Amino acid sequence: MFIWKEAFINYIRSKKGFNLLELIISISLVIILSFMWYLSLQSYLVITRDSARIVGLENINISLNTYINKSWFFPNPSQSTEILYSGSLVWTQWIFDDSIWQITWYSEVILDPLTNSNYTYSVKNSRKEFMLASVFEQKWISENVAFLKWNYNWELLSIRKSGINYILTVPSIVSNDLSSNSLLDILNNNNLVYNNYKNLPASYSSTEFIIDDNIDFSANDLVVWSWSISELKKSNAQVSLLQDVYNSYSWTLLWNKVSVYKINEWDLFDVNTPQYIKMQACDLVNYKLKYYVECAWSIWLWN
Repeated sequence: MFIWKEAFINYIRSKKGFNLLELIISISLVIILSFMWYLSLQSYLVITRDSARIVGLENINISLNTYINKSWFFPNPSQSTEILYSGSLVWTQWIFDDSIWQITWYSEVILDPLTNSNYTYSVKNSRKEFMLASVFEQKWISENVAFLKWNYNWELLSIRKSGINYILTVPSIVSNDLSSNSLLDILNNNNLVYNNYKNLPASYSSTEFIIDDNIDFSANDLVVWSWSISELKKSNAQVSLLQDVYNSYSWTLLWNKVSVYKINEWDLFDVNTPQYIKMQACDLVNYKLKYYVECAWSIWLWN
């Protein structure tokens, strides 16, 4: 061991400088190490910013829930756009900015850590449900995706027009393009924003992020009910609604995320409706539509 050490020291002392090959290798190592350090730093910054977005949306969520406990309704977005279906309000969307911070009694405005953009904020027509939207950078996989926080019961949305209740299969209440306030335009142009997909919220339209990947989330049939809401107290009407929701979402991009996709199709459309289908139909009205009706059987919990 001592002999090898002495030989190495003598070799170093005998060197007058680097030859060309050694210089190239040394420079290459410096470049590689610098590049690895840069990638590590970039990944760290991305993770840090994405973590800040998670915390930011959670803080907004807390402030909103504090607000509704005192005021019964969520505040309307600032500079809002009303999204309409056949002239009736579906949701209201724009940004969560200073004016809302002031009425929700939060201490500071939370902005995107990279772009300083306000987060998108949408409120359903009843003002009892909301959706917040931000962006995850994920540069290590070369794409950006939407990050959403919500209490919106996203499978079904009800509106009322000319005394008739319409139930719509609208899986998101955030659009990435507010140039039109028509729900049909938003659906036809594939502008809905959904969690962990590349359609990004409209509040990022003036930033470096690309927001218009136009992924189709829309259901096959938008309207799954158009009658008096009180009719849904009847079991056969509940089953009919469940069938229409099943047909509407089947074969869509979000099919394996909706609660109805695990239902046995043969049982659902059987002439003699099985009891478990009736149970799930009743629970669909209660827990997805939030129109509370009494079921004559035990409650089936939705996954």
